[in-house]
Amino acid sequence: MKRLLSIVVSIGLLFLLYRAVDFQGTLNLLKNYNPYSLSLSLLLSIPIFFFHCLRLNILCRPFFKLKNALSFKLISLALSLNLILPAKLGDIGKAYFLSQEKTVSRSKSFSIVLMEKINDLIGLVGVCLIGLVFIRHDIHYFKLAFIPLFLFLLSAVSLLFSKTLFSYFRILLPKKINSKLEPFFSTFRHLQHYNQTHLKESLLAITLSFFVSLAHLLQLWYLFQSITEISFTLIIGLTPLAILAAFLPLSISGVGVRDLSFVGLYTPFTGPESAVGFGLLATLRVVWLAIPGSLFITKGTLKKVKNLI
Repeated sequence: MKRLLSIVVSIGLLFLLYRAVDFQGTLNLLKNYNPYSLSLSLLLSIPIFFFHCLRLNILCRPFFKLKNALSFKLISLALSLNLILPAKLGDIGKAYFLSQEKTVSRSKSFSIVLMEKINDLIGLVGVCLIGLVFIRHDIHYFKLAFIPLFLFLLSAVSLLFSKTLFSYFRILLPKKINSKLEPFFSTFRHLQHYNQTHLKESLLAITLSFFVSLAHLLQLWYLFQSITEISFTLIIGLTPLAILAAFLPLSISGVGVRDLSFVGLYTPFTGPESAVGFGLLATLRVVWLAIPGSLFITKGTLKKVKNLI
């Protein structure tokens, strides 16, 4: 039922969006794409997977050594599941199959994936803040996002190390949930202690998170460049805001929400037709990155993930 609702929301948002703009103009832009920029964008999938796998290997070190082949399988599987599940819930599947493959407790695998997601947000928001500083335009509300994003970044970095901050988050949860999740909380505290005592590895994971975000945004830049000229500063400053909006558990893989965000953010700079094209290309990119993981998905895989959600 939740999945059906998410599909309806995605279709409804796209329908309203395409009715409000000159969609034929967007199609004309897509027909006249630049094959050189498109090819470079697709080739950037290689470093994207490489940085993701390398970081996951580092995050698993406190408990076990992860082989590159398994790391690639888990990363690609999560990307495929994210295509059909709302709010990036494919990462829950990654945690589950990590526990199955390495025969470790789910509390450990879910703690690792949570650390990975925190690092993702640190990289994405950090790059976004750099972009917002250098955006030159008379629309000042983009800059208003700087302070809350900066505070969010500080909180996310603190969460990697601070047990005190983590305990504040636990206060917000009901007592029953707190008691059930105690093994997970205990494991996460262990990872925080590991980050404190292995600072070089922690900083390496954070650095790789910036490279992961930059690789994704560079891929999107070349993808958008295939239909219109746009500065890289705008890409790193505005696209993360659309990506963050797509995390909302409203639609399938952020489709619809992300498209509306692109139109709202980029129309002042590129016009609505190009902004709608950006949304379409971003969705096609999600599908493209999900192709490798689709080889590992079976009916049993989907059933197991659904039972976890």
